[in-house]
Amino acid sequence: MGDKERGSIISTVAKSLEWTAADAMRGFLGVKTGINLESLLHGDTDLFIVIPLDQVTAQSGFMRLMANLLLALMVQQGERQPSRKQVLFIADEFTRLGRLDRIVDVATVAAGINLETLFILQDKGSLEAVYGGQAADTILGSCATIRVFNLGRGDSRTAEWASKLAGYQTLRTQSTSTAAGSKTTSTSSAEVREPLLTAADILELPTNEMLCFIRGRKPLRMQRILWYKLRRYSGD
Repeated sequence: MGDKERGSIISTVAKSLEWTAADAMRGFLGVKTGINLESLLHGDTDLFIVIPLDQVTAQSGFMRLMANLLLALMVQQGERQPSRKQVLFIADEFTRLGRLDRIVDVATVAAGINLETLFILQDKGSLEAVYGGQAADTILGSCATIRVFNLGRGDSRTAEWASKLAGYQTLRTQSTSTAAGSKTTSTSSAEVREPLLTAADILELPTNEMLCFIRGRKPLRMQRILWYKLRRYSGD
């Protein structure tokens, strides 16, 4: 290996591990604060990874590493001890980490490995931008439940998609006409295919409402639980 090639490799590795320079990360990765990830399969351990908003970009390498480790743990659990209880994996704004192929893999096999995944996104466009249209459709198509609420006023793309997801209804229209100079009237009827909810309807949903799409059932328009308005969640 030449000196130039060695230097390039060292530079690439150093850049990929820049996130370890933060004091908080060094403390987290220390031996005394280590965690056995396999304990998550026992059903008695919860792991929360919270990154400050101003550190999301700087710590994306760490988040990608942890996400891949956790998802690999679930996929490969058959080689170890299977999980005793269903594991819930919540990925909030995961598209900010870039493409993770494990996400696509897990989306299609989650039910078979006792894993429930909850993906949270601002809009459909961000998913397609990172994963591409086909993989985005795979991820969304694997979801047993999809909830749509509080879309940005300009997010017509997600609203159009949700409108198509809601389906259509057939309306029968009837019209009566009278020819000029005649007392004879004629009546005609026609069937018109209309969306159950237009994109405009979805963009205008009140803050306390949401659309819920459950596999095998008709779409539901539901009331949202706003945690900050409920005393039980106030922490008092």
